Amino acid sequence: MKKITRPLRFSIQAADAMQEQKPAVRISQQAVNDLIDSWIVKKYGLVMNNKKDISGT
Repeated sequence: MKKITRPLRFSIQAADAMQEQKPAVRISQQAVNDLIDSWIVKKYGLVMNNKKDISGT
């Protein structure tokens, strides 16, 4: 499972800077792509922190 998923990481606007959140969740690259286009990310200004995709590129 670890080869096809990555830890979920995202940033939210805190009082003075962006703050990274690290919930104990692993998601696939497709799930990251779906989240990027979701209403909750747009509404609350979340920034997905996916440093590289699962294929390693």
